[in-house]
Amino acid sequence: MIPRSLLWITALSCLAALGSCRYCSTSIEPAIEVQVRDVESGLPAAERATGYVQDGSYVDSLQTYGSNGQGVPLSFRAADERPGIYTVVVIKEGYQTWKREGVRVDRDECHVQTRSLTAALVPTTE
Repeated sequence: MIPRSLLWITALSCLAALGSCRYCSTSIEPAIEVQVRDVESGLPAAERATGYVQDGSYVDSLQTYGSNGQGVPLSFRAADERPGIYTVVVIKEGYQTWKREGVRVDRDECHVQTRSLTAALVPTTE
């Protein structure tokens, strides 16, 4: 059991040093999350899609995140805990390449502020 006086000392030290205390979770947050959808049907279209994010010389591939319970991916994520200004690209056969530039990701005291995007893929007309 922690003595009550130690808790008060810790709290007062925190307030004096920082003005307030903030406790951060140990979770790892992505800079970018991308939901992939077919623009015509509005249905998820992440299955067999690939892509990447780029900030200057930094490049990270999109990793699947979440599924429909049958192993079909619902979205992607990339650049864990890395702020920056990103270009996001999603590629899928049978669709035009989707690209978004200038996606700014900031950081607060604890984690990056995840930017959630929807890549609305347009079928090719071949």
